[in-house]
Amino acid sequence: MTSGRLKVYLFSVLNALSLFALMNYYSFIRMDGSGFCDDCSISFGFPLPIWQEGGFVTIRRILWIGLIADFFLAWAPAGQVIADK
Repeated sequence: MTSGRLKVYLFSVLNALSLFALMNYYSFIRMDGSGFCDDCSISFGFPLPIWQEGGFVTIRRILWIGLIADFFLAWAPAGQVIADK
């Protein structure tokens, strides 16, 4: 990979990861636990949920499959940029 293509690739990866981080942050601030019943659970994440909490015993957990899938979904368009060149 030439230096120019590497810069384009890194720029694309950083932009995609930044965009996904901003969308997940927006999903987090929109997550509102008030008004839910005690047994309900809430989650946030875009496009796949990455955090879940709630339930009768207040379970809080990271949904690793969603987090890993979000990472690869953000990474995939950057690879497409290089393939199109």
